[in-house]
Amino acid sequence: MLIELRLQHKYLTLFREQAAVTQQIAITKMTATSIQINTGSPLSLLGQIGEKVLCVYYGTEQSLGFLSTIRAIDASGMHIDYPKQLWLRNTRKHDRFSLTVNMTAYWSNPQQDEPIYGQVMDVSYGGFLGGMHMAAYDDGKLNIHLHEQGEIILLKSDHSSWKSQAELRRSALVTRNPSNTDGVTVDHNGFALLGFAFIFNDKQQSETLEKFLEGSIEPL
Repeated sequence: MLIELRLQHKYLTLFREQAAVTQQIAITKMTATSIQINTGSPLSLLGQIGEKVLCVYYGTEQSLGFLSTIRAIDASGMHIDYPKQLWLRNTRKHDRFSLTVNMTAYWSNPQQDEPIYGQVMDVSYGGFLGGMHMAAYDDGKLNIHLHEQGEIILLKSDHSSWKSQAELRRSALVTRNPSNTDGVTVDHNGFALLGFAFIFNDKQQSETLEKFLEGSIEPL
């Protein structure tokens, strides 16, 4: 699968543990010991040796994610370890769009006082349907339940925001020991890929999302 992404020049989304920002990267070389990744501007790839990174790809029919560690950074790009396992999903229900700007999300979990914070990986919208995937890094324990509903706030890098209600529909754990259950606990130093469905009460709410996303997305 990784070889196909490299040969087809597909872009993945890289989520860094330390900076909590996303970048669009491509696999440029696969050696015996590491994977070399890069962006359109090689010097823009920053990180620390030993830092954990989450790489996610959302295609039209299949999506994948894996956890890795930065081995080295040089003029040729960033070098990361081969993943020990891949998270794969083969079904897609709606067209999705990748982001051209950094976008964060805050979801108010009814079970906790503090909102869950993460980085938006991709979004879908159209009519009365819409949703997103969010990557959340766990610095302790993250306890959530599928089908919980709460307030969602999307915030772009220009400080513009959009607010609505959303339901947690899907969770995928990208850790050393992943599992999927209705009661989810993410091991320390792991990532959770959370899938949300937006709840629109009327057409105007979906139209405000479309306006908010203008100039910030592109088809996958």
